[in-house]
Amino acid sequence: MDTPETRASYIYDYLLSSEGNTPELNVDSARQNKESISNFLSKLDEFDLNDYMKKIHFDKIKVLTSPVIPSGSKHYSGASGMKKAEIAFLKRTVLSPSKEDIWEYSDLPFEELASDKKFSRSWMIGLAMMLKKGLRLHIIHDLGRPFPEMILGLESWIPLYMTGLISPYYLKHEPESSFSHLIRLSGSTALIGECSEKDLSTALFYLSSDPAEIKAAVKRKEALFSHALPLMEIFHDNRKDEYEKLVKKETDALLEEKGEVPVTLSATSNIYFKNIEITRYGHKLIIIAKQGDPEINFVIRYPKLVDAIISMFDVGEPV
Repeated sequence: MDTPETRASYIYDYLLSSEGNTPELNVDSARQNKESISNFLSKLDEFDLNDYMKKIHFDKIKVLTSPVIPSGSKHYSGASGMKKAEIAFLKRTVLSPSKEDIWEYSDLPFEELASDKKFSRSWMIGLAMMLKKGLRLHIIHDLGRPFPEMILGLESWIPLYMTGLISPYYLKHEPESSFSHLIRLSGSTALIGECSEKDLSTALFYLSSDPAEIKAAVKRKEALFSHALPLMEIFHDNRKDEYEKLVKKETDALLEEKGEVPVTLSATSNIYFKNIEITRYGHKLIIIAKQGDPEINFVIRYPKLVDAIISMFDVGEPV
């Protein structure tokens, strides 16, 4: 039966399954990192957005509407409160007439929530509805984890990256560790939360649709994102001109600064992947060109990810 729950189940199963990619214990760190990058690139290479959208019946997902839009303020606490707060934020954002972008960051532990399939499916439905509504999501990923875990987390975002509606970032310097923080902000609603020492039993959350409190949350968001750097830039075929300008700018900069040209994995050496081409611009950035319908280009700037991808290959001839 085709229901929102079954569609969300498909999303849930894909995003939360590791399919054998969970890193083995007691494996040499360099080898473990290389395997993690290989898994990430393989998933990117194999993923087909059109097949995925058909599988989850994305065209049939309905964006909720209601003559009564939830408003006011509310407090939540603990892990169960976090679940309620997350769903309440999604509901208010989807029901709101606002088309403003969404801004998110959290370094709160999410494992307990991810293990709750009922919550995960509801969360996925809300996320799918936001994307269906055409809202752009700016998200700072929490990269303060072991490298293989970080890459495994990024794998789960591949379907969402492919929509072209996600702008991912990272913080160059991780926040102090005694407290974890959460912020969710849309045009209609703000959700602020924190807990101590990654302990959700100490977590407190505040959800508000009050314009004055949203204004204060905007200032908090601006302060946070002022310290954020692009994890990657994602260009669909509808941003072809913008992408070509970026390629020219980075090519000219590399030639001027280093006297080098971009280097790509040559076709004869590319025995790993069928649908992606990997090009490096010195040690500054990597571009992964995803072939297919649609064509998508990933411009990766996060230094650890750039270096890890470069280390995988004896890259071939200059472009």
